[in-house]
Amino acid sequence: MPPGRFAGCFRVRSECEWAGFFHSVWDSWWQPAVPILGMVRSREVGKPFTMELVSYGLSGALSEL
Repeated sequence: MPPGRFAGCFRVRSECEWAGFFHSVWDSWWQPAVPILGMVRSREVGKPFTMELVSYGLSGALSEL
């Protein structure tokens, strides 16, 4: 499967509020076969922030930092 493409995902919408003054809404996509948490994409609704997993493996991980 090409990087960033994950079949069989499900989407969850979450609303968060802190101390009554900060409110945000997030859409997250999850794939149960992805190790650790399974989240493959998350974006804040109406904002430019998006976090996306482009690939994964079960061994040989290298940091790009």
